Amino acid sequence: MTLQGWFLILAFTGILLALAKPVGLWLHALYEGRRTPLHLMLAPVERGFYHLSGIDPAAEQGWRRYAVHMLLFNVALMAVTYAVLRLQGVLPGNPQGLAGLSPHLAFNTAITVLPQIEAKRLRAIAISTLQRFPPMPDLPTVDEAGVKGFDGGSWQGVGAPAGTPAEVIRRVNTLLVTELKTPAMREQMIKRGALVSANSPEEFSTFIRAEIAKWTKIAKAGNISID
Repeated sequence: MTLQGWFLILAFTGILLALAKPVGLWLHALYEGRRTPLHLMLAPVERGFYHLSGIDPAAEQGWRRYAVHMLLFNVALMAVTYAVLRLQGVLPGNPQGLAGLSPHLAFNTAITVLPQIEAKRLRAIAISTLQRFPPMPDLPTVDEAGVKGFDGGSWQGVGAPAGTPAEVIRRVNTLLVTELKTPAMREQMIKRGALVSANSPEEFSTFIRAEIAKWTKIAKAGNISID
């Protein structure tokens, strides 16, 4: 750890402690429905986001709408991440002077390169998941291509705070799985480059433990650490 690294940690901690109380008081006021001085500045911005997103702030949001919005948020987050990775060479806060990544490294999900493959501008060799991708059924997996056991796919799931009653978890899981298994939702997920697992809480827990074990082994074998 360098001196600059320690300074950044101390600076971040100081800023976090300084903002904890005022932000907490502001959130408490929001939860109680009280107006704060920030309303004058942030309310127009909030209304603008609502207008652009087609959201009615007075309407109720059911779990289905919430699930769709969560997926759309992740798509937007992926786009922001892509922009940061592509532009990191010119962005501030880059003390090591890392160059921006090339497009195929910064934005490497299957759905983003599919139009390029269909237009014959790229040639697909293999897909990194253990199962083939439905929009490209003839594309073999890396495992099928010869690197046995290779599985480099990313995943997303829904969690709950520790101590949540089992019946609540089971109920939410049933609702989510039922919706995810509908043809319409599966079609939308595939269009966004995702395959639906829709498993049980126990299966998801087993999967997470296996992922931790797998990537821990890889990190140790490659002597990978976080500086």
